[in-house]
Amino acid sequence: MKTSLKNSIRSAPLTFPYYDEKELQHIEPMDLRYKVAMFEVTNMIAEHYGISLDRIPEIVLAQYQAGRYVADKMKAYGITKAEASEKSGIDVTSLSKALSGKRPFSPSAAHLVPFCYNVMHESCHKVMFGEEGSILLPSPYTQVVKALLNLDDADRAQLLKKAKLQYALFEQQNPGSIPNAPRRKQSVIISERIHEFIYDKGLQGYQFFGPDTPYQIRGTLKQFLVEDCQKASPRIGFLMYLAFETGTALDYFISEDFTKYTRCFIYDGEGEKEITDTDVLAYLGICSSMPSERRQSLMGEAIGGSMSKLF
Repeated sequence: MKTSLKNSIRSAPLTFPYYDEKELQHIEPMDLRYKVAMFEVTNMIAEHYGISLDRIPEIVLAQYQAGRYVADKMKAYGITKAEASEKSGIDVTSLSKALSGKRPFSPSAAHLVPFCYNVMHESCHKVMFGEEGSILLPSPYTQVVKALLNLDDADRAQLLKKAKLQYALFEQQNPGSIPNAPRRKQSVIISERIHEFIYDKGLQGYQFFGPDTPYQIRGTLKQFLVEDCQKASPRIGFLMYLAFETGTALDYFISEDFTKYTRCFIYDGEGEKEITDTDVLAYLGICSSMPSERRQSLMGEAIGGSMSKLF
């Protein structure tokens, strides 16, 4: 990165959100929007599209701003780098460089989730974008929500009790030393969420945003959708761009339990409706945290229990 660009990023005021999302959305075509959001402006882009060579890439800016925000909050609450490292798994040296502005705050997704939840006590989206995000749940989760809300309190509590026991067993079988860190491979979680999103939106595989999907995005998505996702190495910048472009909170794509710090909504035919019932959210969180087969079983129990009330 050019020294002048680094200086521009470091001198930019800390605003919330970190950048103007609407301004970025107005850049067309999508291929150009992706390039200027993620990378330095090249001479060719500057000449062809009239974009300044000094333009700051939004996703890069957000990562530096996140580092400043984290540094300020840790200082205010008296949290040491060693404590943050212990609670998240982020290397102390890497954390020090990010908080001092020497490098962007761009930990792996597997480290970002426990850092945000255990250290910051905020959503990943809030930390990385400077504003709260939200999740409009895909249809399978929406069906579960509606089914649970259709049950009386006692039946819903019984289902939740059984789900908690299943999750406790899952924890025993997959022990972890850091709370909120993934108990399954991070790339598998991301792959599942991308599949859920694609299925729900009726999209075509790695043409995630239609035929104009930039080839860089297609190449990364292909790792999760067509090839062996176990070998995928997701970068936080790509995941942030995915969250921006879909309008879906970053937590949905990377957190096992995405309900903890992020507002969740369903579409009920008249508009978006926020889920506020704590038992329903807890059940959803357990479902989203479990491997596919167990998740489908839990979802089926909720929907089946609701259907039985109709007969």
